[in-house]
Amino acid sequence: MSEPAGLGSSAATGYGTMHYCPGYSTWFTTNAAGPINWNCDGDTADTGQVVDVNGDLGTGTLAATSNNYSQILFNGGTIGSGLAPDALREFARRLAETMVPFTDELTWEMQQEIDQVLREVTAAPLSTPSDNR
Repeated sequence: MSEPAGLGSSAATGYGTMHYCPGYSTWFTTNAAGPINWNCDGDTADTGQVVDVNGDLGTGTLAATSNNYSQILFNGGTIGSGLAPDALREFARRLAETMVPFTDELTWEMQQEIDQVLREVTAAPLSTPSDNR
C-alpha cells in the first residue's frame, strides 16, 4: 500500500475511510481521497506498506463485497439501530401507522410507544412488504 496515494481513486473525493492501527488497538478515520497514514507512524510518505487495515490479523488483499451498505454504521436514529434492512422497513412502516401529534419535544409517553413498536418488530416475523415501501 502507498500512503501518498491513499485509496488511489478520485471516486473517493468527499468520503472518509477508517483503518485499524494494531499498535494503537484503535480505528482511525481520514479523508479517503488524500494520503493515508496506513502504518500509523505519523507521516504519509511510506510506500510498499503491508498493514492489517481491517483488524482481522491478516495482511492479504481485501476482497470487495457485494453489499458494502450492510457494513455502514451511522450514529443516530434507527439507521444505527443494527436492525436488518427488512426489519428497519417494518419498524418504519409500523411507526408511521401511529398518529403522533405535533409537539416541540418528544414526550416520555411517545418514547414508550416507539420503544414498544421496536420491541415488537425485532421479536416478530416480518410481514410481506406492501407496494408503498
